[in-house]
Amino acid sequence: MFFVFFTDYKKSLISAFVNTAFILYIAYQPSLQWIAHTLPILSFFIIITAVAWIYQRTLDNSMISLQAARQQLMQDTLIRQELAIARNLQQELYPKPQHYSECLDIGASVQPALETSGDLYDLIRLNDDEIAIIVGDATGKSVAAAMVMAMTRSIIRSEARRSRNPGHVLRHVNAILHADDAVNQMMTVWYGVLNLRHHQLRFANAGHPFPLLRRNGVVQELEAFGTPLRSIRNFPYAEQTIQLQANDRLVVYTDGVIETMNEDRELYSFDRWCAAVRDIEAENTAGLIDAYCAAVDEFRGAARQADDLTLVVVDIIKDPSEVVTLPVADTTAVVVTADQ
Repeated sequence: MFFVFFTDYKKSLISAFVNTAFILYIAYQPSLQWIAHTLPILSFFIIITAVAWIYQRTLDNSMISLQAARQQLMQDTLIRQELAIARNLQQELYPKPQHYSECLDIGASVQPALETSGDLYDLIRLNDDEIAIIVGDATGKSVAAAMVMAMTRSIIRSEARRSRNPGHVLRHVNAILHADDAVNQMMTVWYGVLNLRHHQLRFANAGHPFPLLRRNGVVQELEAFGTPLRSIRNFPYAEQTIQLQANDRLVVYTDGVIETMNEDRELYSFDRWCAAVRDIEAENTAGLIDAYCAAVDEFRGAARQADDLTLVVVDIIKDPSEVVTLPVADTTAVVVTADQ
């Protein structure tokens, strides 16, 4: 007796043809007629068994795939939830601009490309007369860049309390990052200290795009050269100083603005950005930032946002000397006696 049976469904079909051929052979052998009557029944059961096995095997594989897909979906949902929590926590790190003086208006915004951002901005009140303005950009994106950003922010805040010199602060932060072997990413940082009384701005730059200053309708860059943090050990970051005037506008940004690409892979470019800073007007810095972002989004169109966008805008509304100080009223108490 001869039967061919395989566990693979393709080979099982071949075995059915082989068994049928064997049955036909036996049917023409007179001495084997009894086998010819028995084999069709056995072959039928063999084929039914093969079909049932193939069906069960397919069903088992489908169940395994479905279970794997369900676990992957649950894992992806958990990751999205954790990233949403990380995003909310990171948003809490960005300070909301305050009313520092009636002579100036400050606005700030971060627009992440992914769930979390590697961009940094911070506004630190150093004392009654000065605030520190920080804008930075860590290499990479998402969670790793966000961790470097948070750590750098913490170090800058600590060092800002120890020194009022922007160059010294960046040198100390650079040294701390170099001493930490766990940090591999570099980070560009622009660090400025603005005097609220006299509007003098002192700043240093660690490889960050030069901020733009719009004065009398002309846009210029505030140049200060330096390498990114953690690129060169003991780099001597130099401090620059500029006197801001009434109607000046300072725009500090990250490279995600000028490197935005549209569907034709055309860059937004530095020239378009300067034109936007020169021409766009709004009632306040919050409106300016919305208008700047809208201009970039319109250029990008349906293309995916590839990098984080961060903006800090400082408008000098008027010169401090223009502020009218009212005389303090005499509050000397007058005691009236019963005799009076």
